[in-house]
Amino acid sequence: MDSYINYQEFYDKDSLQAVTDILQENNIKYIVSYPTEKDNLVLLNNKPKPLILKIREEDMEKVDGLLFDISVESEYLYSFSDKDIIDIIANPNDWTAYEIRLATRISKQRKLKIEAKDIRSARTERKEEKKTEERNSDTKVRKNALGWLLGAGLLSFMGTISEVMLNLKLPVVKLGLPELMDGILFTEPNKIHSLVLSGIVSCTFLSLWFYMKQDRKWAYLVVMTLYSIDLFICLLFGYWYAVFLHLLVLGFLSSGYNVLLKNLKSVNENTKT
Repeated sequence: MDSYINYQEFYDKDSLQAVTDILQENNIKYIVSYPTEKDNLVLLNNKPKPLILKIREEDMEKVDGLLFDISVESEYLYSFSDKDIIDIIANPNDWTAYEIRLATRISKQRKLKIEAKDIRSARTERKEEKKTEERNSDTKVRKNALGWLLGAGLLSFMGTISEVMLNLKLPVVKLGLPELMDGILFTEPNKIHSLVLSGIVSCTFLSLWFYMKQDRKWAYLVVMTLYSIDLFICLLFGYWYAVFLHLLVLGFLSSGYNVLLKNLKSVNENTKT
């Protein structure tokens, strides 16, 4: 029984058809692996799954020769600079097997003299690029956490003002802690009490927000604890819209906290070395 290996990935059927036509003309066996409906669910994947062309391992050299010779004009790698070609060879984990083979072929055609220092330089540059990308991603996650907390806190206080002053209820921005405190501290509900208590809770979150901006781990923990308690109270009172907002904010806070822990760990390791 023939053994097939993944040869190339395609994201459109026309490109795949052009290649399989060549394989058929040269009597080369192949298999195409199509993604399932589950693979293509937008909610589970950032991009659609590719069509995978599989060939027999013993045919790889022959297929490379056919496709590389025929597709010289259309292959985008031929527009890459010598430095980019060296980068592909030096960082194979960032490229497909097909791209690596084609880059190797191009380097031979251009008679590039790739030395050890070139490989080291390309890998160092790629590591720095990845660190920059990771830092940018981490910064975005933390900004989202801070932004959602600040927005939720301000909206909740504004919601209390609208309810007290205008008798306009906004259930999505409800806070549970002020209502629980109002019920414990006062025997009869009072609009002024609700406004004051809501202001105290909102100011508490705002104060902790400033400490979170300074990367204080304890501030994240206190905020997530208080917000989780508030979530539980909203559940008891049946404020379902507010529950949804709380879960959303807690998700962003959790992501921001995880990024903070990772950064603190990295700082500690650098300090030790």
